[in-house]
Amino acid sequence: ILAKFMDMLNTMDYNKALDLYSEDAVHVSSESTIQGKGNICHFYALLMLNYLNDGVYRITSQTKNGETRHFTWTCDSPRGHVNDGSDTIGIKDGKIAYHYTHYTISQ
Repeated sequence: ILAKFMDMLNTMDYNKALDLYSEDAVHVSSESTIQGKGNICHFYALLMLNYLNDGVYRITSQTKNGETRHFTWTCDSPRGHVNDGSDTIGIKDGKIAYHYTHYTISQ
């Protein structure tokens, strides 16, 4: 699922989020908590189009514990950079059920 998630980010195809997340998935960041894959898709659209457009996302580490995945990541974009991405996702029935993310965008 991480490969599909990174593909979504690197191709800037935020509609792929609809295939990755369960219907009532929860996405938590330091700024907000949103629920439902439609709202999550909108979150990625804003992120990709307004803050990290044309970004190159890379996983820098990953661990797997049952249905939980933790990974760190970076992104280099013309509008900003992320060097401290840290996410945890929970998977249920092959879909992301919850996703906690933390990152800082710098210029």
